[in-house]
Amino acid sequence: MQPTSDGAINIRPMGDDLVTTLCLHHGPLAAAQLRHSPDNGVDTRLLHHPWPDSLLDELAPRLGQNLVCPPGASSERREFLREVNHRYGTCAIQAWHDDKIVGVIRFFPSALLLRMGRYSEGLRHSWFWPAVEADDPANTLFIQCIEMGAPTFQSGLLALSDENNEDATAYQRRGIGTALAQALVTWARERGWARLQIGAGQDLDIIYGLVGSGGRTFWEKLGFRTHKELPALPWTTTELPVLSYQASKARIGLDEAARQWLMVLDL
Repeated sequence: MQPTSDGAINIRPMGDDLVTTLCLHHGPLAAAQLRHSPDNGVDTRLLHHPWPDSLLDELAPRLGQNLVCPPGASSERREFLREVNHRYGTCAIQAWHDDKIVGVIRFFPSALLLRMGRYSEGLRHSWFWPAVEADDPANTLFIQCIEMGAPTFQSGLLALSDENNEDATAYQRRGIGTALAQALVTWARERGWARLQIGAGQDLDIIYGLVGSGGRTFWEKLGFRTHKELPALPWTTTELPVLSYQASKARIGLDEAARQWLMVLDL
């Protein structure tokens, strides 16, 4: 365990003892929410590790982008994450406060994602795919998302947060995101990875709420550099008014607010 500066949060890699498939878009995950669902009906081949590569290729089209972007409990997704743990050591670093997960950074080898993308149209259509294929995958880890247990957006992801709700911001601005990213940098260097990469947009709540990747400025402060510009995120007509509102508050134009970049850190 690695405590943050305030001593209350512990940072540690996700291990086989508690492989979690839930996201933090709606707040912290208490221990009661992390219990494994029954394995009834799950392909028994998925419960035996390590998997042959042919099983990874078979699974990719069946689960699509949910293979690596798990919004809810799923035995199949849990066993996929467990397999990645077996192959690479872990695929997530978590921040714990008592018995709750209050922050997480998820990542996968870029080469693994590109391999699975060959078999999964759903994965190739995911929001983060342009960032995955935008750089050399050799010895590179792709950061999928970084989340703190503060529900910036509620169901539907477009309800503005209540600034007076203390619970909604309890784990923000405490350095948890920075501690998670720094722990990943240390973990990756120790294991010989050459580069980290992530797709990042502007520092706006709606972008964090929808894609969970953190803003460009956040990654620049951690030493990442802008490697190239990516296609803008595919905003819908219901999302654009919120993006426009938040961009106007930040005093940036709508076109500028919609931009996205590939951020990289050479280790």
